Amino acid sequence: MLRRASLALLLFAFVALATGPAQPAPATPAVHRCCLPNGLTVLVQERHTAPVVTTMLWYKVGSRDELPGATGIAHFLEHLMFKGTRRLRKGDIDRITYQNGGANNAFTYTDYTAYQFSFPRDRWQVALEIEADRMRHTVFDPREFEAERRVVMEERRLQEDDPESRLYEQVNALTFVSHPYRNPVIGWMEDIRRLRIQQVKEFYDRFYVPANAILVITGDVKPAEAFRAARRAFAKLPRLPAPQRRAVVEPRQPAMRRLRLEIPANVPRVIALFHAPRRADPQFYAAEVLAAVLGEGKRSRLYQRLVERESLAADADAFYPAARDPGIFGVDFNLKAGADPDAAEAALWDELGRLTREPVSDRELQRAKNQLLADFVREQETASGLATLVGEAATIGGLRLLQNYAAAVGRVTAEEVRAAAARTLIRTGANVGVLVPQVHPTASTLGGKKAVWPAPAGRRVASAADGAPLLREQLTPTHRPRPAGGPAPRFAPLPVTVERLPNGLKLMLLENHALPSVTLAAQVRVGSREEPAAQAGLANFVARMLAEGASERTEAEISEALEFAGAQFSATAGRATTTITLKTLTSALPDLLPLYTDLLRRPAFPEDRLELERGRILTDIRAADEDPGTVAHQAFFALVYGSHPNGRPILGSEATVRGLRREDLARFHTEYFRPQHTTLVAVGDFQTQALLARLRALFGDWESREPSSSPPVPPPPRWQGVRTRRIERETVQTQIALGHLGIRRQDPDYFPLLVMDTILGEGVAGGFTARIPQQIRDVQGLAYVVGASITSSAGLEPGVFLAMMGTAPRNEQRAIAALLKEIRRIRQELVSETELREAVNYLVSSYVFEFQTNDQLASYLLGVDLYNLGINYRQRYPRLVRAVTRAEVLRAARAHLDPVNYALVVVGPPRPLKP
Repeated sequence: MLRRASLALLLFAFVALATGPAQPAPATPAVHRCCLPNGLTVLVQERHTAPVVTTMLWYKVGSRDELPGATGIAHFLEHLMFKGTRRLRKGDIDRITYQNGGANNAFTYTDYTAYQFSFPRDRWQVALEIEADRMRHTVFDPREFEAERRVVMEERRLQEDDPESRLYEQVNALTFVSHPYRNPVIGWMEDIRRLRIQQVKEFYDRFYVPANAILVITGDVKPAEAFRAARRAFAKLPRLPAPQRRAVVEPRQPAMRRLRLEIPANVPRVIALFHAPRRADPQFYAAEVLAAVLGEGKRSRLYQRLVERESLAADADAFYPAARDPGIFGVDFNLKAGADPDAAEAALWDELGRLTREPVSDRELQRAKNQLLADFVREQETASGLATLVGEAATIGGLRLLQNYAAAVGRVTAEEVRAAAARTLIRTGANVGVLVPQVHPTASTLGGKKAVWPAPAGRRVASAADGAPLLREQLTPTHRPRPAGGPAPRFAPLPVTVERLPNGLKLMLLENHALPSVTLAAQVRVGSREEPAAQAGLANFVARMLAEGASERTEAEISEALEFAGAQFSATAGRATTTITLKTLTSALPDLLPLYTDLLRRPAFPEDRLELERGRILTDIRAADEDPGTVAHQAFFALVYGSHPNGRPILGSEATVRGLRREDLARFHTEYFRPQHTTLVAVGDFQTQALLARLRALFGDWESREPSSSPPVPPPPRWQGVRTRRIERETVQTQIALGHLGIRRQDPDYFPLLVMDTILGEGVAGGFTARIPQQIRDVQGLAYVVGASITSSAGLEPGVFLAMMGTAPRNEQRAIAALLKEIRRIRQELVSETELREAVNYLVSSYVFEFQTNDQLASYLLGVDLYNLGINYRQRYPRLVRAVTRAEVLRAARAHLDPVNYALVVVGPPRPLKP
């Protein structure tokens, strides 16, 4: 599901400032509405900041509409909606999307099912033709039904192998005794196994009608144009009765319910779910603010009590997903090693009790409101973000709730928050789950905490990039997919101001006044490759300590300043770089610039904060080891890289992290965080010359000095034959990682390999057009998640060619054989003219989606700087891609893919491993 701040926020007239009252923000474009004679509602919102249009068709049906014994039917149907219609054959929907440089996605949730297309602005209308066709003419083929059942079962297994998801699922089922909200959106496995095709078709016939749907169109489009296109596509569909959704009333819970879950895991967890108002309830707004007070950021009540003061938890959160019917309000936390679950739960109840008795302070109240509204601004940056906000609100609450959101949040009082807590956070209405690890696997891998509330179940692992791509010409009754015509997108030069200060710091500034927000991103050319092996995790530890105290500022002062402004600060260490990012509203930038400077230049590494963060990192290491996919990924890197730094997890191991001292962190920062190794990018709503002057003043005295020494970096190993490793876990799905050493970003074969990736292994456009996903998932039904790439990890050091998938243990050998078959095939024969043309067209046309947000623009500037590509790289990119030939793809595949000498890692139940 979407996070709290993205649930129903769209048309508001205020943006909270870091201090003082809210002030007017630039007007948000209106949502235009019309209703077709057949009952279809059409909503249009213009946003002309990028040449992109998103369409989303929302059906008012989800898992709440399923009958007992048929759970998962809404989600299963969502998968089948891509299998073809009377006019569109299997694969055509993905192929048309791909040919036109777009992306598609779909997801099912408790109250709705949504289908999304995004395209360059000149190709979007074919999305409506596809949606109109499959609304009433989807074909249900028995063979495809059974193949997709296998895929859905793999998706279900993926969820069952995640301890956090299992805990949430069981506590959620405990929370509701009558309402269908108790069931997982994906369904229970036994129901998935016995669903019949006729059941799914009857469900489709009942709910997939125009009067039960809302079409949302957002982006670079005029309302009149959008309405004409909608009428042309959908008017031919007849008006059919809108289904009556059954009303289910959950009985009042008389007493607390509890469960104890003992399963293989590393991290003990606690979750508590309460019954909460539905989205349309006037009390929703106070509960929304309550959730922010309880769990939003380091200054929140739960974090301060459980993590900071009592050191019982590594993190703490609160969540309140919007729902059509009365739903849930939740709190959860991961316990630190050795912490007493009973003590943590006692502290939780004490803190919740305080909120029911005492009004929050004015400062707390305003901070929560600032955070909600700042989050909203960030949600608006892309066409797909807007479509999601409008569609979800219209589907479960109505646009009137959106239009009132800011004012309603602004009116919430401290007493109303207290009353919301008193109504909601009551012990008799609580459903508590405690996860008690049964075993503690020892492998150390990458990773971190995942949110416990599940994302909507969907056909995709994640939506196709923010601002997912869209379409072209109308379909004809005899349609067969054809490549898009039309010219490649033209990219104007970015008006970037570049200046290098005398100390070597490079500044890159780009104005973007689409929204009142700014992104600052500093990229320091230092990462885990500079760590000694015995200090693995040092770069990550340094990055995570930057906001824990700096100059004369305490951590409390830092987090309060950031969170009261609704700003987001992050520092992330990678293999070769560390990136320090601040995202803020324009109004808060003057106050936060000096703070950002201190965090980057003058971290204090206080001892007390260091020990607290060490405990959090150790918890993250243990949590990462619970994820079989992450375990496979890290074991693969260790096998491929050997003693090279890239073979070590960026988090480090428990042993190395325990051994790090304050002086190690301070020395690393002093040695490597230097202006001549740093590029600072600013993108957003500012005046260049004013910001440039401010940055000169703040960073001009930063001392330039070369590091005294760097540890030697051994070359990655080369080997003959197959290196294998099996890691035994009692999982319901086997994770497979297969591949070998890859290329640097500056390799002359980068573009031929980029085209090869698109043809071979990357499920681009949100679909399964590439050979590996198409064969292994769409044709054979062996996996839910599968893909392969060599260019995605290319960096300053050689990356990897990596193919990964999860499959049922009985299909392990079949899946490995299928991967190797496709790798051999692309090395043995020329790709077809059609494959080349479509891959090139996709890569060129979809490139527009890389430049919608401040974050994307900042990332682009940092990337072209790091790899010396030049600011005009985006203007040259289409030509470089179009220059690739079939012969170059074959030559590059033969030079860089090796189906004989490779590494193979399998994580799953015991079984002989045969490469």
